[in-house]
Amino acid sequence: MGFKTMTVADDAYALAGRAKLPGESFSALLRRTYGRKLLVRDLVGAVKMTGKEFAETKARMADWRKNLDESMERRVARVRARFRRNN
Repeated sequence: MGFKTMTVADDAYALAGRAKLPGESFSALLRRTYGRKLLVRDLVGAVKMTGKEFAETKARMADWRKNLDESMERRVARVRARFRRNN
């Protein structure tokens, strides 16, 4: 396998350094980022949260899902009502 040298700005290097997983090389970071579609396993370890932050995020996600479910129920009800009027 050959090697290439890249020149990047300091801020871009810092961004890449933060995106790397522990022990991951920059080559592996580029392969993971651009070599294929993003997989859930790529995100494991990418975000570090305390137990409190995790609980807060989980609660926000539950609220978001509840609001989404309620919104979808309202939309389905409107579509059903229109369908009944037209038939």
